[in-house]
Amino acid sequence: MKKIIFILAFVFSLFFSHSSLVIAQSGWQFSSLNSNFYSVYFINTNTGWVVGDGSVILKTTNSGVSWLPQKTGFDLQLKSVYFINEYTGWLCGADGPQSAGGTIFKTTNSGNNWSLMIINDSNNYNSIFFATNLTGWVCGADKLIIKSTNGGINWYQQLTGINYNLNTIYFINSNTGWTGGETSALLKTTDSGLNWQNETVSFSNHIFSINFLDSDMGFYCGMYGTSKTTNGGNNWFNIPGYDDAKSIFFPNTLIGYECTMNGNIYKTVNGGYNWSMVYSPSLNSYLSSIYFLNNNTGFSVGNCGLINKTTNGGDNWITNRYGLIDPTRGYFYKMSFINPMTGWTVSNIPYVIKTTNGGLNWFQLPQMIGSYNTVFFVDNNTGWIGGSNPLRKTTDGGYNWTTQSTTNSINTIFFINSQTGYTGGHGTNILKTTNSGLNWINLLSAPASSDYLSSYFINQDIGWLVGWKDTIGNRSFIIKTTNGGSSFDIQQNNFNSILRDVKFININTGIAVGDSGLIIKTTNSGLNWIQKSLNTRTKLLGIYFATQDTIYACGDSGIIVKSINLGESWTMQYTDFSFPLYSIYFSNGKKGVISGKYCLILTTTTGGSTFVNKFSENIPIRYSLHQNYPNPFNPTTKIRFEFPLSKGGLKGVVSLKVYDILGKEIQTLVNEQLQPGTYEVTFDCSNLPSGVYFYQLKAGEYTETKKMLMIK
Repeated sequence: MKKIIFILAFVFSLFFSHSSLVIAQSGWQFSSLNSNFYSVYFINTNTGWVVGDGSVILKTTNSGVSWLPQKTGFDLQLKSVYFINEYTGWLCGADGPQSAGGTIFKTTNSGNNWSLMIINDSNNYNSIFFATNLTGWVCGADKLIIKSTNGGINWYQQLTGINYNLNTIYFINSNTGWTGGETSALLKTTDSGLNWQNETVSFSNHIFSINFLDSDMGFYCGMYGTSKTTNGGNNWFNIPGYDDAKSIFFPNTLIGYECTMNGNIYKTVNGGYNWSMVYSPSLNSYLSSIYFLNNNTGFSVGNCGLINKTTNGGDNWITNRYGLIDPTRGYFYKMSFINPMTGWTVSNIPYVIKTTNGGLNWFQLPQMIGSYNTVFFVDNNTGWIGGSNPLRKTTDGGYNWTTQSTTNSINTIFFINSQTGYTGGHGTNILKTTNSGLNWINLLSAPASSDYLSSYFINQDIGWLVGWKDTIGNRSFIIKTTNGGSSFDIQQNNFNSILRDVKFININTGIAVGDSGLIIKTTNSGLNWIQKSLNTRTKLLGIYFATQDTIYACGDSGIIVKSINLGESWTMQYTDFSFPLYSIYFSNGKKGVISGKYCLILTTTTGGSTFVNKFSENIPIRYSLHQNYPNPFNPTTKIRFEFPLSKGGLKGVVSLKVYDILGKEIQTLVNEQLQPGTYEVTFDCSNLPSGVYFYQLKAGEYTETKKMLMIK
C-alpha cells in the first residue's frame, strides 16, 4: 500500500526547515490552495475539459497547450465531465466536498454556458456517462443510479439492489453498461438499466474506474488492484496492476494506462499482463483521472491543479499546475467571510482566492494586475478589494472586477450593507460611500498624516478605526464616529505601539491588538481602553471573536493567542513555523481559518487544540500503529499508537492525520511532543460522508498508514 502524503507538506517544508519552534498542542493544519481536479475528457485531439473543486471548469482547444476557465455560476465540487460531441456535454458533482447533495449541468455551446439540470439534496453524484445525445446515466452515493432519456432534462431513479456508494459508470451502447463502487460492488445491465445484475469480482476491492473497449474486453481498477474480463464481465480475473489505482484507460486492446493515488502512472503493452511505471511525480501528488486520445497522446489530472500531458505514449510527460500560487512570493492578507463556508482572501501576487467549504480548500479566481491586502464581501456576489492599487469591486463573486476609486494604499474596507461602506489607508483620508461605491466622499475631519490599518462598524452610525501616526511617543490611535463619519473623536491613545486590528462584539465591548504584544480592551464603547497582560512582545496582526467569550488573535512568528474570558487573560498556541499570520476568522468556538505569509492558509476544527490520552505508562520497544476500533464505525472510532524512546531519551514529535480516499487531509488528530508510551485518540466522523479514510502516523523517521471505513 502506498503512503498517503499531503502535497503541501513538501512545499512548505522548504520554508519550515529553519524553524526552531516545537509543536505544542497544535490543532492547526494546512489548507489546499488550488483546486483538486477529478475528471478529464476529450472530444477530439484538440478539445477537452477538466473539472474539479470550487466549480472549476477548464477547457482547451489546442490539446492542452493552454486552458481557459468556464463557470456554472454555482460553488460546487464537480466530479465528472462527459461530452457527446464538441458542443453538448454534461457535468455532475456535489454541493461541496462534505455535502450530501448532487448536481447536474448541461451545455449545448461547448461550455460557454452551463444550465442546471437537477439538484438533489440527498446524494452526491460521482460519475456521468451518455451513450447518445438523449440517453445517459449518473451514479453516486448510497446505491444511486439515475437515468435520462431526454438529454438530461428529466431524470428517474433505477434500482440496483445494493447499499454501497457507486463511484464510476460506463456504457458501450444504449443497452449495455457497468457501474462499480465500494465493497466490491460491480453491476452490469443489458437492458439500459432496467435491471442491474451483480457480477462476481476476482477479489475484494473498492472500484474507482471502469473502461471497456467493446462488448467483451474491459477493465476495472481500485484500491486493491486491477481486473480484466474478456467475455463481457461473465468472468473477471486479477491482473498485476497496482494498489490505489484511481483511473484506467485503454486506447486499444494491448496498450493501457492507469494512474494511482500516489501520483504514479503505469503503462501496459500486452493487455494488462505486465505494467511499467512511466511517470512518477517530483512533488508528492495524487492523480484522479486519466484519458488518452490515441496510443500516444494522453492527459492525467489530480490534486492542487495538476495536469499532465504526454505525446509519446508516456515516455515523457509535461507537468503543469493550473493556478498554482508560488509560496515563495505570496502573502495572504485579510480575509472576508459571509458565512461559515464561503470566504475570500487577497494577496500581493496578485490573486484573489475563494473557499466554499469553510477554508478546507481554496480555488483561485482570475488573476488581476496589482497588489492587494484587504477585502470585504457583503454577500456571495458583491465585494471590494484594496491595496497599493485602486479600489476594485466585483458583482459576480470575484470573477470580474471594476475600478471604483483612484485612491491607492488602502489598508481597510468595511461595509455596513451593500450600499454604505468606508475605506482607510496609508496617508489618505477616510472615504465613505452610500451608493455601493459608485461615488466616494472624503471625510476631511479625519486626523491628517495617519495610517488607518483596521476599521469596524457596529451600525451605520457607530464605528472605530485604529492605526498609527508618525510622531514620537504615543504612536497608536483610536478614532470613533457616532454619526456615520460626519465627525470623529480621538479616543485614548497613550500606547506607544502601533494598533493593527480592532473588533467589537457589541456596542460597548471591543478589543484592539498591535505591536509588541499589545492587547487593549474597552467595555464602555471606547471611552477607556485597558491594556491586558500577554507574556510576549510579538506583534499581533489580527483578532476575531469566535463566541461571546472566546477570542483569538494571530501575528508574527506564527503566534496564535486565545482568551476564553472575553479578553481578560490569554494563553498561547504554537504552530510549526515562524512567519507572520495576518488574518483570522472563526465560524464558532472550534472552526477557524488563518491566512499568512508564503500563501499560508491554516484551518482548525478543534479551536487550535488536540486531545490525546495516554493509554499506558509502559515504554514500547518499537513503533506501532494499531487498527482503529471499531471498524467499520459510525460516527466515532479509537486509534491507538505506540512509540519508543527517541535518541537521548527525549520526547518526540508525533503526528497523526486523517485523509480521505483522494488523499486530502481531513483532520489532524495529534501534532505535538509526547513522552514515549502508548496513546489513544478518538476520531469523530460526524460531519463527514460515509466512505474509506486513511490515518497516518509519523514519528521521527517512522511512517505508517492504515485504512478505516465509516458507514452511516
